[in-house]
Amino acid sequence: MFRRYRSFFVILAIMTLVWFVMDMSERRTYQTSVLVVYVGIDTARYAIVQMDGTLPLTVESDGFTALLNHWLWRKKPFEIDLSHMLKHRPVRGETRLSAATADLAKQLQSHLSPVEGSLIAFGVDSLSVTISERKSKAYKPQLRGVSFSFNDGYGLSGSPMLTPDSVYLYGSERSLNAIDAIYTKAARVPVADSGGTYRLELDPVWREYPDLRVSQTS
Repeated sequence: MFRRYRSFFVILAIMTLVWFVMDMSERRTYQTSVLVVYVGIDTARYAIVQMDGTLPLTVESDGFTALLNHWLWRKKPFEIDLSHMLKHRPVRGETRLSAATADLAKQLQSHLSPVEGSLIAFGVDSLSVTISERKSKAYKPQLRGVSFSFNDGYGLSGSPMLTPDSVYLYGSERSLNAIDAIYTKAARVPVADSGGTYRLELDPVWREYPDLRVSQTS
């Protein structure tokens, strides 16, 4: 029985494929979006508390191009650099920053049109992000478990001096108050006869508190 209708099914499959190709080749208007990420801020000092994470788009293209563009946009979020805006607007508490899509048009078109033949319109006039200044607390780093060795078996007179003399943690007041001190990691430092400057890693106690950031790790 299958052999009897095999030709019919083959013709039906070919007609379906031809219809699909013709339908996908027609230009239409599609609704889609692209993910947005914000860069250019010092995450040790600032936290993002609210953001427009997607940019709605209207795309006019054939179906094949629309599918390809949609796949490419999902793979690569669009980045907005906030460093320029922060230079002209200092953050005090929670600060809202906005970027007009008209001002980003050239950059957006370059990002959103890797495939020729698409006409793109933005669904919103601007994108906004609200950042908050983290609370900070200064700590004087302290030596712990550090020994110094000398070529001749004896050392120079005097005490080691740590510079800079302050390390800053940024985060919630509750987490900052939970840390009493910051120490160096245990290390054995070979010192030259005339002394010198050496880098010591800090014991990352702040990692116990996910909201904390540190000004430097050594």
